[in-house]
Order: sequence, then structure tokens, then C-alpha cells
Amino acid sequence: MSIKYKISNLLQKNSTIYIISNIIFSFSTYFVMLIVPYYLNINELGNFMATYQILLLYILIFELGLSISYIRYYKLYESIKIINSFFQIFIILILMLIPFTVFGDFINNLVNIDKTNINSIILYFSTLSLLCWNLLKSVLLSLEKFYFILIFSIIILIIRILLLKIISMDSDLIHINNLFLFLFIIPFIPVVLYLIKYHFTNIKQFLKIKIGHNNTNFFKIYKTRIKKYFFFSSLSFISSLIYGYTLSIIIIKLLELNEKTKLSEIGYGMTFIGIVSIFVISIRNFYISKFKFNKKIEIINFLNFINSLKIKTFILSIIICITLSSFIYLIKPDYLSNYTIAYTILIIFSYILISYFSMYTLLAKVFNENFLEIKINLIRCIGVYTIVYFYIEKNFDITLIAVYSFIPLMEYIYSRILISKINLKKII
Repeated sequence: MSIKYKISNLLQKNSTIYIISNIIFSFSTYFVMLIVPYYLNINELGNFMATYQILLLYILIFELGLSISYIRYYKLYESIKIINSFFQIFIILILMLIPFTVFGDFINNLVNIDKTNINSIILYFSTLSLLCWNLLKSVLLSLEKFYFILIFSIIILIIRILLLKIISMDSDLIHINNLFLFLFIIPFIPVVLYLIKYHFTNIKQFLKIKIGHNNTNFFKIYKTRIKKYFFFSSLSFISSLIYGYTLSIIIIKLLELNEKTKLSEIGYGMTFIGIVSIFVISIRNFYISKFKFNKKIEIINFLNFINSLKIKTFILSIIICITLSSFIYLIKPDYLSNYTIAYTILIIFSYILISYFSMYTLLAKVFNENFLEIKINLIRCIGVYTIVYFYIEKNFDITLIAVYSFIPLMEYIYSRILISKINLKKII
């Protein structure tokens, strides 16, 4: 078999197309985070990086666990498509209105967003744009329209590159509001429009359904499925929100202390988490969409596959950290100290461990162990909050090491507890 044939065959696989799509989108995000620091000073970079991390938290807040719930239930009930459309249109409307409400101001005050100088409307519409991208990917993933995900990823990349070029030619455009408008709103307009059109088409078709003699049963079925969908989404939302807040605690505290230098250095490192997390979450969702809940052999094979990656993951993490340290030393702006390199390596190493253990814990979604996930994330959140708020002003470096050791440790404990529970069910 020729190499050309093997490559052609590989590129025709849905999993390959999906992974390539996420690599392209991750690269576009990385490209933004690589270039933007050169246009800013250290205080402006602190504001930009803190805002980006809070933006990721806002996405978790307003996503409401819908993506994972939709992926899980889509192949079980066709009606979930309609239910999902109603919920997602509702979320889109809420995000369009919330920056003009007291509730929006309340959320902003909780995370100290007023200290970043970003306009609230820009922040919420950036949240809307990236959230629509996440929601659309879950829809296209379930429909197995992998080429659509690839096309949108390429469109976003091209628009971002063109807009970065425009920004570079006019220094007056270099402001945090303009950066988020140009890089996190405008490139996603095709995504938002496509998603809204898709949902309204579903809703329109639903409203055309002629309900005859079985209208009572019809509504009972929808009511039952809505309850299942919303309950699963709610538990996923609570768990994700707690975890997202945990990762943001140190940023929120540094904003409170007005430590813009530390925000710049930590934010620069956290940027790589944002890039990797997009890829990891995509892989997790892909596996969940492929799981057959009644096929034990698939789950056993999956666990054996993860176990086989232990040594490879450790070696890979060392290689990535060494490569990153050299790369960051060469490309970081001069106003960032060498502490930035150490912080980035610590954060990335921690996140690689989290990502590995999370491959075990995605089984929580398969076996409806959402309550266990919530408990673990709550303990992790309390632990990180305690470390940060009691020790960050005493010794910043020790606090950082403690935080990024505790987070993966809890993921490891979670994975062991989950495997034990699955063993009790005699699945493996």
C-alpha cells in the first residue's frame, strides 16, 4: 500500500477531519495570543490576558451544559434536536440582552472585570461569539458534518489573520475593546448567523407538525425528554462552572490586588491552557459522541488504551515543556521576565496531567456520575480558593506551585474513585 494512498485514506476519516479542524482553530487562537502581546505594554497585556481568561469562564456560565447533553442524547432521541434549538436560541437572546441588565453588572463585579478596562457589551458579545462556535461544533459533530467544522475553522483563521494585519497598520486601533471586537467577535459572525438559521429552521419545522389524535402523548414524550435533557445539562453546567471558576480564582484575585505584571506573566502561560483545552474538550466530546452505552467491550478497550498512554504522556509532557521553555525564551516580549517561562512550564505540565486523567473521568458522562464530578470539583474549588486567598500575598511562587499541583491531584483522585465505582457495577 503506497504512502499516498494511506494519507488519502486517513484524510477521509471523520476523526482526522475533526482533529485537523480543531488544530486549525487552536492555531488561529494561538496566533492571536502570540502577536497581540507585541502591540501592548505590560499593564495592557495584563488586562488583555485577564479578560480572555474571564471570557472562557463566561462561556462556561452561559453554555449551561447544553453541548455535552446534546451530544449524549442526540442519538437516543431525535426530538432532542428541537429541544436543543429552543434552549440555544434562548441562550443567544439572553446573551444579547444581559450586558444592559443589572444581572450582567453583578457577574462583572464578582470577577473584578471593571479593572480590565473592557466595555461590558464587547465582553458579552465576545462570549456570545465563542459560545456559538462551541454550540455549533456540538451540533455539527452529532450530525457528522465534519467538513463544515473544517470550513468554519478555516474561515475564522483567515478573517483573524486579515484583521490582525489591519490592526498592525493603525496604532489607534490597539485598544482592548478593539482587540476583542476584531479577534473574538467579527471572525465568528458567519458562525453565529449559521447557528441561528439552523435553529430557526428546526423550530419552524416543529411548529408545522400537525398534532392529531395523539397530541396528549406527543406532549408527554417531549415533556419527559426535556426533563432528562435539562437535568443532565444542569448537572454538567454546575460541574463545569465550579471547575471553570477554580481555574479563574488566581486571575480574579490578582485583578483584585491590581497585580498587572503577575497577570501578564500568568496570563501568558494560561494562554497555552486555553489553546490546549479547546483541543482536549473537542477530543472528549468526540469520544462521548461515539460511545455506545450498551457495549461494554468498547469501554474496556478505551480504558486499556488510556492505560497504555501513561509513559508516553509523561515523556510527551517533558518534551513539550523543554520545547516551550526554549520557544518562549525566544519569542516573548522583552517586558516579560524569565519568570514567565517557569510559570508557563508549571501550568502546561499541570494541564497535561489533568488532560490525561480527564480521559478516564469522561466516563462520568457515560455512566451519569455527574454528582461525583460535582463533589470532586467543589472540593478542588475550595482547596484552590483557600490556597490563593490565604497565601498569595505571602509567597506568590509557592502559591502557584501549590495550586497547579492540587488541581491535577484532585483529577487523579477523581479518576480512581470513578474506576472503582465502574468496577462495582461489573463493567470492567
